[in-house]
Amino acid sequence: MQKTHTNIFIDDAPIEIGVLDVNMHFVKCSKFWLRKIGKTEKEIIGKSYYEVFPDTTDDIKKIHEYCLKGSYISFEGEKVVDKTGKVQWFNYKINSWENEKDKVGGLIIVREDISHKRNEDEYRLKAQEVANVGGWEVNLISNEVYWTSITKKYTV
Repeated sequence: MQKTHTNIFIDDAPIEIGVLDVNMHFVKCSKFWLRKIGKTEKEIIGKSYYEVFPDTTDDIKKIHEYCLKGSYISFEGEKVVDKTGKVQWFNYKINSWENEKDKVGGLIIVREDISHKRNEDEYRLKAQEVANVGGWEVNLISNEVYWTSITKKYTV
């Protein structure tokens, strides 16, 4: 079977990307996403997004509904806690795609796991707090000053 350019692009994309139909069933998924979630294509294709990701919040479901009306949305820092208590953070870009009749055919979802970065940021803030290290910055255009809570604590 010869692969189309579209299939090659999605299959071999170096990002987590999923293509879903209007009923939120997977039509296609990148190998990278499959590796990240530990599933095979047979376990995903034809399955509901909400079956594959049962911890999907109602807020995310509303975003899916909004995008299925022909819209695009991008958001950062979605916190997901699975049934085992594992916390993960994701950035999302969600866009509708059109079928040959120029009607919404479903969604394209691009997901980025930012848990490592988010955890680093939290550890850095905690370390600064424990060490009583503060900071400040100045916006030279607006002449506004921003102080961290530690800096405020010792200057007031």
